[in-house]
Amino acid sequence: MFAITDGIATPYLELSVATNSTVLTSYTAPTLTTIDNELSVEVLSLTSSFSSVGGASVEAMETFPGETPMTAVVDHAFSNSDARLLNGLIEARINVEVVATPELGGGVYSNPGMWTTLTTGSTTTIEFTLPNGTSGDARVWLEARTTDDFELEVFAFNRSIVLNNEGPVLTSTSPAYAAYSNKNEERIVSFTFNDVGGFSNDTVQGYLWIEALHDASQDGVADLNEYQPTPMSSLTPVMNGPSQRSSMIQ
Repeated sequence: MFAITDGIATPYLELSVATNSTVLTSYTAPTLTTIDNELSVEVLSLTSSFSSVGGASVEAMETFPGETPMTAVVDHAFSNSDARLLNGLIEARINVEVVATPELGGGVYSNPGMWTTLTTGSTTTIEFTLPNGTSGDARVWLEARTTDDFELEVFAFNRSIVLNNEGPVLTSTSPAYAAYSNKNEERIVSFTFNDVGGFSNDTVQGYLWIEALHDASQDGVADLNEYQPTPMSSLTPVMNGPSQRSSMIQ
């Protein structure tokens, strides 16, 4: 058994054997062996416990809040033979690049990860956290480097997600806030909200309070225990009679 030292001047290896005795015999293999120095580095899986669609796997364009912990499993092997590396130093990191929404200025923010030394001959788990500085479309990608005589082929992964660090914003009401309302027996009141990641009744719950219907304490104040669950997709309650107030929390 022998090892090939880093820094050799040729990518080829010629094998010869010889006897060390009174009669000298030797044999040289007729073919040259190519020294494989091309390494592939790739992400095998990307998971998070903060999934918005169910399951730990991070899906394309899935929405995540800031500071979400994520786990990437990174592997490396020789590109031509798929053989495992026996020695050498390979480092990798997971970067997150965020394109802010137009409402937040539309800038591009890079969040480089910390370099992690890959475990020789095995997979490596890299833990990282999503940034919390802005909201928008984000790209999660892999970067690798080495100081040894290897040519790295890095499969950047490029998983696109939606990063949501902004709370839902009330954009309009109907009737408008503080507007005069007449004494119609039935009146539809609606609230329009905007959220970077969108709404799903599986992950967001709306609550409604109408003074004439839900003010059990009759003090004119929307107490937390008086709010009524209401699906976000159908916040259009019917109000009976004049001079009624409503509010919503989520």
